[in-house]
Amino acid sequence: MQELNQLKAELIGKFCFGRDSHASFQLYRSGVYDEPACSSIQDDHCALVVGFDATDTQLYYIVKSFWKTSWGNDGYIWMSRNKNNQCGIATRVSYPLVAHWHLFCDL
Repeated sequence: MQELNQLKAELIGKFCFGRDSHASFQLYRSGVYDEPACSSIQDDHCALVVGFDATDTQLYYIVKSFWKTSWGNDGYIWMSRNKNNQCGIATRVSYPLVAHWHLFCDL
């Protein structure tokens, strides 16, 4: 299972996004986070998407917060996927580009 999650993370890459840290987000502990009241345009927190997965009934992103490991699920949150940009997960996205990737081919 860990190898599958690692493969999924590599397929989509990692990306940062600005998001709404709704009050319920701040109180998150476990499970798939699904907050319809969360804004898709107001962002006041940055987080890092590191992968994705699914339960039997829900798709979700694996998101690492920049808060300590005492928050959420050891510093992570599972945010619902395919929910019309819920909490702004698809707004203000940034990701690294390697301009000279060919320099790393022989490493």
